[in-house]
Amino acid sequence: MTDTLIPSIAGLIISGLLWTLVVRKSRLSLAGGLLLTVLPVIAGNLYWFYACKPERDARKQEQQALAEMASLPGYRILKVQEPGLWRMLQPAFLRSVREGNSVPVALGQLRGMLVDVINQRIGRASDDAVIHYVSMSVDEMKTLDNLSSDACFRFLYPQVEGGVNLMQLLPPALNTEDAQAMEALLLTSQGPDKPLNKTLATETLKEVVSTLYPRWGDQLRQLNEPGDTSSNHQALCHMTIDFYQTILSLPPIQSVNLLRMMVLSAE
Repeated sequence: MTDTLIPSIAGLIISGLLWTLVVRKSRLSLAGGLLLTVLPVIAGNLYWFYACKPERDARKQEQQALAEMASLPGYRILKVQEPGLWRMLQPAFLRSVREGNSVPVALGQLRGMLVDVINQRIGRASDDAVIHYVSMSVDEMKTLDNLSSDACFRFLYPQVEGGVNLMQLLPPALNTEDAQAMEALLLTSQGPDKPLNKTLATETLKEVVSTLYPRWGDQLRQLNEPGDTSSNHQALCHMTIDFYQTILSLPPIQSVNLLRMMVLSAE
């Protein structure tokens, strides 16, 4: 209603002024006067609905989308703690929204841009936050593997075949847990890197390999060579899940220390 009245009222005001001016000077006919009244209203409405309103609505939609993004777990902390990354995320996010994607789907496309920050924070976060985040990631692997081995593989090795949009593939509850786990990781990682015990990490890795070798044998080498893996993505996904579950089954002093060392080695 308001959108219709704005251009109409403006057109009527303009036409009224023109009517008064022209009629007084030239004694315009009734038909001509009516035409002069109607045309500005039509022109005003066309200009409003096909030029002004779409641009205004697009800006409003973008502002609402950004506000929603800034209020969500994880992203609300990123905005404060990582302003540089936040500025990089916004254009990519808005581009996806302009393409017609929903806010969750647009957020899912940003996942790859968060990897470096998350890896850095694993080195600083509390033990509980690290365990929670990695455990949640294992649940995601299992869910994706149930959908397709290819989806699981792409999640694990986006550098090989491209990543996946978790918002499109995972159930809402798991996506919510993902956001909460990321937020806990960010909130508990504002200090310096946690001290690492490299000797303990080496011994722990040997223990993990000893546990896994009877089940996987020499296939374990593929965990370090995702670009040269066989076409059996399902086996690689199952092996990776087994690998992380075995680490998480150890006492936290061993598991978290090894996880931090793995992230450091990957950088």
